[in-house]
Amino acid sequence: MNDIAHELPNEGKIEKCKRRKPIIALLLSWGAPGLGQVYNGQLKKGIILFLAFIVTSILFLATSLVYEFQGMIIGLLISIAFLLYIWGDALWNAHRRKEFKLKSYNKWYIYVVIIVSIYLFNSILISCSHTFIKTYIMPSASMQPTLLPGDFLIADMSYYKKHEPKAGDLVIFSNPKNDSVDIIKRIVGVEGQKIGILEKQLSVDDMQIEEPWAIHNDTRIIPRSFSPRDNFGPVIVPAGSVFVMGDNRDRSEDSRFFGFVDKKRIKGKPLYIYFSKDMNRIGLELQ
Repeated sequence: MNDIAHELPNEGKIEKCKRRKPIIALLLSWGAPGLGQVYNGQLKKGIILFLAFIVTSILFLATSLVYEFQGMIIGLLISIAFLLYIWGDALWNAHRRKEFKLKSYNKWYIYVVIIVSIYLFNSILISCSHTFIKTYIMPSASMQPTLLPGDFLIADMSYYKKHEPKAGDLVIFSNPKNDSVDIIKRIVGVEGQKIGILEKQLSVDDMQIEEPWAIHNDTRIIPRSFSPRDNFGPVIVPAGSVFVMGDNRDRSEDSRFFGFVDKKRIKGKPLYIYFSKDMNRIGLELQ
């Protein structure tokens, strides 16, 4: 039997004792860092470990570490090591406790309340973190060769609160046709500049622009009367707006089709690829 009843001295009361189950301690720690320690009767230790984990996460987001691939890896390794310690500590202490006097907080419904509360707190923390950093996945081939379909990337969501968008920048912005969808393109013109495309050749202020990132895989030249893809403008970018295009010029829906992008729509700047089907692309800084 795991349950043992003891009579408390001078009180005539029965205190219930119960062995701690290592697998439950581990699962609780998995659900909420520090909760396994609470299950083991180590309330203060559980609270300290949880707060330390939260503070570490906040500092990681608040520093410049996450803005570089190497920094992200360092922060990730530190977080994993910390979690392994929390899980291992909960597992070991549950295993070595042969007899445990249940505390007032050792109730299943209290564990549930703690897990739900931490889940809500984490949701708020993640939502707040999107003010600084956010992850995206490239859904199409419109930005090849810079971004391939399925590339996972990190974006700085505060960059354009401090900097003005400029030609050549990769930007993330809300789709002018659907505010709920974010798009990744490259700025080719800013306010006041004259943008024109003649037989696929981009010109800015009547000067032909050499773009090392742009590709054209379709040898056809589509007449202006059918599509603005290969022949467009010239137009002047209005104040407070930018003109964007995909690097894969023959397979991109961009300002040639949906018009200028209001700078207020710009959300962030892509920084680097943190995962890709092509392992050689992992860690690639985006320019």
